[in-house]
Amino acid sequence: DEMFWKAIGTIKSESVSERDSAVRAAIACPEVVVIGEPFWFTYRYTGEERRLPGSHESDWIGLYRIKEGEKGARNEDNNTLVGRFRPPDGTSAEVQLRHIVWQPGEYQVRMFLVNSDTCIAKGNVFTVKYASATLECPDEIVVEESALEVRYTLDYRVLLHPKTDWLGIFPKGERFLTPHHAVHTVQVPPKNLGTISIDPHGFEGAYQIVYFQQYEDRNVIIGHCETTFTPKPPQAPQKFVKSSKPPSELRFVKFYVAGSYQDMAEEHALLL
Repeated sequence: DEMFWKAIGTIKSESVSERDSAVRAAIACPEVVVIGEPFWFTYRYTGEERRLPGSHESDWIGLYRIKEGEKGARNEDNNTLVGRFRPPDGTSAEVQLRHIVWQPGEYQVRMFLVNSDTCIAKGNVFTVKYASATLECPDEIVVEESALEVRYTLDYRVLLHPKTDWLGIFPKGERFLTPHHAVHTVQVPPKNLGTISIDPHGFEGAYQIVYFQQYEDRNVIIGHCETTFTPKPPQAPQKFVKSSKPPSELRFVKFYVAGSYQDMAEEHALLL
């Protein structure tokens, strides 16, 4: 008998009453989520329906990963349920999800009534992606004249980038982009915006500068730029040009101090 009444209680708690069937909600999520940053979304119950106090405690919220080509599809359409949790308030709330193992892709938050599959709200489909770094560097560097200045900008909005981020310099065309194959590596300073100065001596030719970020046990490329190191051309020796005029055409000028007006006139004529 005890098991029977327990089963009846479970069925009753998971059924949607006529009062609850009129319940609706709205969910708002950010458009883009960078892996590693905190994720918040908001929800609120809408409409004029009146529910019994604590009714929301039986509702549930699901985080779904949307498969390609199935935006907005329901959970029974073979989307992946990533997480399931209870709404903390019967009116509205801002919820931060922790300990979610994100993978790049598209996701959606949905709300359901009373332990059922009756969906009362779907949030906007949002994109989860790796961080991206914009790298800017000169197209060409004359080795003897200036250092290589690499400007970097990351798209984090809340947090700073991980301390393990690094830049690697590789010959252009290098296929194996690993620390072992880099000709030079440098750690990225602990800011999301800055400039890294690299000594260009010892480089010659075309190179690629690659920004790496570690996810789990692997390095992910999140930024890239290219430059060419050019040695300064040798300075041409100074040449002395000899006169090609014959001696008869060379002009000789005699200077002396004039003692009279006639002498001054003769001197002036010699200078013309």
